[in-house]
Amino acid sequence: MAKKIVALVVLGVLVGAFIAFASNDTWSQATTIQINQVREGAVNGYYDPVDWWKVYIPQEAAVVIFLEVSDGTSYRIDFKMYSSSLRLLGEDNRLAHFKPHFGTVAGGGYYYLKVKTEYSSSHTCSYKIGVAYTPIGDYDTLAFSGDANYYKANIVGGTITWLFVLDRSDNFDPDIAVYYNSNKVGGSDNSEDLDYVRWAISSSQQYEIKVFSYRGSGKYWVMMVTYHPPI
Repeated sequence: MAKKIVALVVLGVLVGAFIAFASNDTWSQATTIQINQVREGAVNGYYDPVDWWKVYIPQEAAVVIFLEVSDGTSYRIDFKMYSSSLRLLGEDNRLAHFKPHFGTVAGGGYYYLKVKTEYSSSHTCSYKIGVAYTPIGDYDTLAFSGDANYYKANIVGGTITWLFVLDRSDNFDPDIAVYYNSNKVGGSDNSEDLDYVRWAISSSQQYEIKVFSYRGSGKYWVMMVTYHPPI
């Protein structure tokens, strides 16, 4: 029997587009983002080179904290993640459209996120920043290579939705296949610990998601987060 993924809807209504520059250029002024939420921001190489964000993780959990930069392959953006004591936990300064920090966190508390330009022009880079979260105990398992679990995903039109599959084992590689009306329309076969699929569709549709073991056995976490554009 197919399992059902319940979309983790953005909590509350986004206030403003956050494209206007905000006064969050130091960690003490960090803007709050909630778990299972996606927000917008922008940085400029001259006028607003740094944004700080903070998120409260309420308990031990699996998380994917990501930055999506529309022109990140042309303009270098550094994306750092810190603990509540400002200990650096991860950094991604590649020329890339999508930058994820992912894994499991041992306990609750605040985490700080720094978005910084590494170019000196007056170009403005718009971005989306998101936090996908699920409690550490909400995992599924695959027992052997080729084993599979199936889910239903209802994707709302006019939104952007990310589906993540996270594992933490070097000897286990789960992948994703996406089907619509029984036809395969996409998927992810990343050999690292994180696979993801992104939807940006105009009308609401239901998809079947197959998570299968390409190699090995183990447990994995499924997370989904949706961005609703401001009205």
